[in-house]
Amino acid sequence: MKESRKKNTKLTANISEGDELLINQTMKFSFVQQKFNELFPYLKIEFYKGNPKRPINTDLILGELHPHKLKGSVLINETCRVKDLEVSFYEAFKVAVKILRKSGESWLETRLTGDWSLCQQNNQGKEICVFVKH
Repeated sequence: MKESRKKNTKLTANISEGDELLINQTMKFSFVQQKFNELFPYLKIEFYKGNPKRPINTDLILGELHPHKLKGSVLINETCRVKDLEVSFYEAFKVAVKILRKSGESWLETRLTGDWSLCQQNNQGKEICVFVKH
């Protein structure tokens, strides 16, 4: 199972240009959350299903939710826009995604800044957290 695709870099707590995470149907939701947080320490990814939206048990594997409706994989990198990532997860795995940004001790939805890249979102979270600490 190929869990990530890298361009001469490692997945670390600080994203570097070229860091990527390739998500496929064989991964656990919890693994995706962990790796996403390693790339973007000031962001959090949450998964939902149904209407009304209910949180997904993160011990499940992505492919277990809708095994006959899968369309492939999702590539996450610093240039992905929040709204595009949400669409990609739904198209590939029929699962709703919400990206949250750290703001001090709270987590804010990124709905109003969905056009921002994950890198921009993460940098904004970092700036706010550094400002709050001082």
